Amino acid sequence: MKQEILLLENIKLNQSKIPHTEAIKFVGNLLVDSGYVKPRYIEGMLKRDASLSVFVGNYLAIPHGEFEYKEDIMASGIVLAIYPDGLDWQGENVKVVLGLAGIGDEHMEILSSIAVLFSDLDMVEKLLSLEDESAVYDYIMKGLGS
Repeated sequence: MKQEILLLENIKLNQSKIPHTEAIKFVGNLLVDSGYVKPRYIEGMLKRDASLSVFVGNYLAIPHGEFEYKEDIMASGIVLAIYPDGLDWQGENVKVVLGLAGIGDEHMEILSSIAVLFSDLDMVEKLLSLEDESAVYDYIMKGLGS
C-alpha cells in the first residue's frame, strides 16, 4: 500500500520562533518519524540549505535533501510547520516550512504543485489564515491535485 503524501499529524500550526536550522531538523524529524526517510536524510537537508538556501519566496522554505541523500528516502512525503511570527531564514522571512522527500519523478511533481500553490501571495495568506490542521490539509491536498 502506498503511503499518503501528507498525514494530518504532520501539519504543525502555531509553532514558536526558532533558528532556521532547528526548523529544518524539526520537519526532518517529522519525515523520519512518519517513515518517509532515514535519519541521515536530515543531514542532507541541512547541507542543501547551507549550499543553496531552500527559501523559495512568499514566506515559504522547502527543506529537502541533496541528491546524494536520495537513497535515504523510503517514500514520497511532505510535512508542514507554520510559524505565524516568521523565522529569519538567512535574511528572509519564512512562515511556512515544508519538508519534502520525493522518490524519482515524484520529487519534481510535488515541487511544481507546491510552487503553483505558493506562487500567489493571496493564496499563501489564505493558507496562513486557516486555523486548524484539517483545513490546512484540505487546502494543501487540493493544491497537490489529490
